[in-house]
Amino acid sequence: MRITVKQLEKLGVCEDTLAIVAMYWGESVDITEQSCAEAAALGLDVAWAAPHLLSDAQCEQYLATTKPACEQYLAIEEPAKEKYDAIEGPAWEKYCAIREQAWDKYLAIREPAKEQYEAIHKSAWEKYDAYCWQAFYWATQG
Repeated sequence: MRITVKQLEKLGVCEDTLAIVAMYWGESVDITEQSCAEAAALGLDVAWAAPHLLSDAQCEQYLATTKPACEQYLAIEEPAKEKYDAIEGPAWEKYCAIREQAWDKYLAIREPAKEQYEAIHKSAWEKYDAYCWQAFYWATQG
């Protein structure tokens, strides 16, 4: 089986994937064990490739072949993800509380300086803008 960049474009592959395929294999690639190992090393998405590039019969065979490996993966991954989520959630909540306190302190320091700057800026801008309009008028007078 051969896959071409044009075929991938017609199937709506994302630009990043197209660039990787074209850079690594050129305009086309023969599907071999080596090219599949290279695709895995490049991080290309086999979950997208299987239903888009294989025939229905090939895809059924692929799914039947990968089902035990998928089950093993999930048996390892799901408990690890649950443990991670149990730690990450409370850590995020602590971060948000600290961030909120820090933001409040930042605003308490910034606001008086901002108010002072904005008052000076407004006054200076109004004088400058008025002068510019005067200059505009003078320019129309020849």
